[in-house]
Amino acid sequence: MRNKLAAVALFSVAVTASCRTSQTAGATIHPLQGNWELVSARYTRANGEIAEVRAPELRSLKVIGPSRFAFITVREDGSLVRAAGGRYRIENDKYIETIDYTSASHMRGDYIFDWRIEGDLWYHTGTHEGVRFEEIWRRAR
Repeated sequence: MRNKLAAVALFSVAVTASCRTSQTAGATIHPLQGNWELVSARYTRANGEIAEVRAPELRSLKVIGPSRFAFITVREDGSLVRAAGGRYRIENDKYIETIDYTSASHMRGDYIFDWRIEGDLWYHTGTHEGVRFEEIWRRAR
């Protein structure tokens, strides 16, 4: 329970910080900014082991602000899987997350993804420390 409360507090602080980042009036909002729900994910380790997840067995919400992001992932029963957040940047076709704080310390660092948006779906793929990430997110309403 204590970890769950800490993760929710961490997520709340991250979202608040993202929302407080000021934007110039009339500035263009990047299409990745907003709230995203995980549709499905496939993680392939270097040894070939594959883990696949889908909502609702795991529910994940990611909030992308002007320069920061945060996400929280819970199981169907509401128990915490992990929460993390930090800075991000976009360089051409690369979406780069820098995880600065997390409930899982091994996750800190830079994650580099190829990305594209099709309608309300955001696809991103990349490799971090030998694990291939393939995630599909849907814009939350």
